[in-house]
Amino acid sequence: MTVHLEGIEDFSNLQNENKEKLIVIDFFAKWCGPCKRIATAYEELQTVFPNVVFVKVDVDVAEDLTKKFKVRLFRSMNPLKTQMKTNLMHKWKNIFYW
Repeated sequence: MTVHLEGIEDFSNLQNENKEKLIVIDFFAKWCGPCKRIATAYEELQTVFPNVVFVKVDVDVAEDLTKKFKVRLFRSMNPLKTQMKTNLMHKWKNIFYW
């Protein structure tokens, strides 16, 4: 199940609870067409990587997190741990045809 964060406090709690796991954040907006198109594929990544924490952040709700990660474009996904990052990025290229 994807975790939805509403602010920095939620993010801090999530990090503390998942210190050894890779956390991937999908920054999106409800009105963003490309964000809607990749939502299903993003959800499917959970079955491919069950030990990864997948998070969604609505940029209109969690403006503090959007600023913290300097999100300027949508379809921004940020892996927060370097371990497993290469494998995950390769899998994204196969799922998301940017």
